[in-house]
Amino acid sequence: MTEFISQTPEDEVPGIALIELEARARRLKQMTFGQYKAIRQSAIDLGAPPEVASTLPWLAADPQAMVSALRAAVSREEIIVRGVLGHAIEADVLTAFILRSLENMRAEEHRYRGTFNLPRYTSLEDNTALRADLSAHPSVATVTAYIAEQLQVVDGHIDRRSPYGEDIRRNGIRRGGVLFPVVIDLPGKQRIGGFDSTDCYSRTLFAQQHSGITVPDVLNWWLEYPPTTPKEFKDHPLKVMRDKLVVVAEKISAEKPVSEEESQTVLRAVMPKTMLVLAVRDTEGLGIDEVRRRLVSERHLDKQLEFTTDTKNETRAEAVIAEVARRGLLPKHPTVAQRHLLELLENPRPLVDTGNFHGDDVAVVAASVFLPTPRSPIDRLIFPAIASRGVIAPDDRRRGLRSELAAQVIMRVVDSGIGDRELRKSALERALRNPRLKGVVFDDQPVPELLSAALVELEEFKRAKQRGDQLVWGPAMRQITVRGAFYLFFGPNLGLGRSPVGGKVGGDNREPTQIIEDLGTNAAGLYQLAQAIFDGRKGLAVRLLDADGPMATDLDTEPAEDDVLTDAKLRAWLAGAAAKAEKDRRGEDDSARARVAQDALHARVLTEELEDTVGRIGTHADAVDADKKGKPYVALHGLQDPDKLRHRFSKLSKQLSNWHTAHEVLNGNMDIGDGDEE
Repeated sequence: MTEFISQTPEDEVPGIALIELEARARRLKQMTFGQYKAIRQSAIDLGAPPEVASTLPWLAADPQAMVSALRAAVSREEIIVRGVLGHAIEADVLTAFILRSLENMRAEEHRYRGTFNLPRYTSLEDNTALRADLSAHPSVATVTAYIAEQLQVVDGHIDRRSPYGEDIRRNGIRRGGVLFPVVIDLPGKQRIGGFDSTDCYSRTLFAQQHSGITVPDVLNWWLEYPPTTPKEFKDHPLKVMRDKLVVVAEKISAEKPVSEEESQTVLRAVMPKTMLVLAVRDTEGLGIDEVRRRLVSERHLDKQLEFTTDTKNETRAEAVIAEVARRGLLPKHPTVAQRHLLELLENPRPLVDTGNFHGDDVAVVAASVFLPTPRSPIDRLIFPAIASRGVIAPDDRRRGLRSELAAQVIMRVVDSGIGDRELRKSALERALRNPRLKGVVFDDQPVPELLSAALVELEEFKRAKQRGDQLVWGPAMRQITVRGAFYLFFGPNLGLGRSPVGGKVGGDNREPTQIIEDLGTNAAGLYQLAQAIFDGRKGLAVRLLDADGPMATDLDTEPAEDDVLTDAKLRAWLAGAAAKAEKDRRGEDDSARARVAQDALHARVLTEELEDTVGRIGTHADAVDADKKGKPYVALHGLQDPDKLRHRFSKLSKQLSNWHTAHEVLNGNMDIGDGDEE
């Protein structure tokens, strides 16, 4: 069985299969001087400028394949862009010798801000190549530095926004692009040529960047004189560099050991099935520079129909299910066949309609596949499986892609006509983000037994919490929570929804993630979840239990209207249940001493409020002018006290003083004759 090259942490892009590495390594072949000359001459025969033709051989991963492609291109025209024909070949090319485009759509807005100043391409007079005129600079060295500096605008934009960088670093380029011929006029009447990255700037950037190749490197390689003799060819620096790469590729092909960095370098070295434009037919005076712009726009701006999020997630989920099944990692159960478990994931409605399974069975099986124990075999294969359907950006991993896919699969059993379908799905996905649910195992034991086991596990959970140990839910707690939550989300009434956008002042703004945790870590909550399973399996509205004496009961009748569980009722009920549980844990002191202490605290709060009020009375003053106030009103006019507050305050003060004195004497802190210090 072919395995992935290496297991990777969750936040890394998975590597490719060993068989693919070997196949891609075999694309790199040795080059002879005869092949070099044949490629160069064939390109010239097709109309390429000599400077471009001299660089083209160094791009060939398989020189003989390129020779054959060039000879066949003579008798065949390709559609380069809408309405434009020309000669082009398809070949595997070495990324090291491609020049990142000097004209890039992403830089156009910066051109008008004055932060990007490379000239736009023009065409050679015979329209055989793009042209960039940089001959006015003081020297070739200043040109290479200038180009590198200007392209930082584009490089920075791509580094920040492209999701493909890490994948290309590890696995190289998987999809080829289009390259156009370009010549650059340099100071001293020098002209160099090669191929421009055109529609694959990002791929070229990441392949070169992670291999330590810079724009000045590419330009300086283009500056090397072409070899004209076998000896010059043998000693040519680009030949020497190419040979080192081929040696590593040959080791991989021969299954000899190489380092991970060496294998990644080989993968980054080749861009497969790349179209190299060699000549365009003169079409109504259209320059090759405009042809290139039209092609880039077609490739990047004229986009395909976007896939919906549901379509993407269904495809990703199916990839994971197929890989889990292929490796024999589906949940194991003594009485449920593997084919039935697979059917619960792939097409659950017919199986549930038989009455032998329930909707909550689908929820548990889906959660067991997509929310496994961290670093378990299933956990390690999820992202490699998803990556087989396309590159997954790092952001997808952080945003809870596992819970999204679990929710997507669970929705397969939900009636398509259910009200608030997307809201219910969103609430489910949020709940599945709770890490306590990871590692849930499929078990079809009866609900009363499941509840009993969960209550035992809850007691152990509480003891662990008291000891400060790591808090882990038991298997029954996880399972009853997933099963019960399914019916809270998908019963006749929405029993648990999302919190309001932006929060609601004074309201319960907890997300389902938190609500689910509170239900699962509270005995009353476990009973309520069991009740949800009882009612939900019979298609009844979930009834709300009494928080003071919860007893889950399997009934056949609809609950009374006042007893139907709703989102608002559940949240209020759960707050009361949590408060009661905490009160039971701490116990209640209803003695006179406890009541006196409580009222004393209340009196302190009221006294602080009174002090603030009296303080404000003493500061109220009328304005004398725009920026100055007069003396406080009470300093000038006093304060009438018809309610005799001063006497009432004095009486209260005396009463409190007497109680304080008695307390100090009884506790041995003062003698009776000492009196109050104040």
